[in-house]
Amino acid sequence: MSKKIVVTIAKNGTTTVSAQGYTGTACMKATAPFEELLDDNTKVDTKTPDYYKTENNVKEREAE
Repeated sequence: MSKKIVVTIAKNGTTTVSAQGYTGTACMKATAPFEELLDDNTKVDTKTPDYYKTENNVKEREAE
């Protein structure tokens, strides 16, 4: 899966930054620059199941 960062701006001005194709803490490192640019004091950090995967677990599954 290719890696990408998706920034969504809702009509009410709420912004969402999400990482796709990343595993573990790499997603947080990838989204950090975007989150810093957004002056949002109501930040909510929601972790997806991919956050809890390690790079080794993903490589092992791909090899199967």
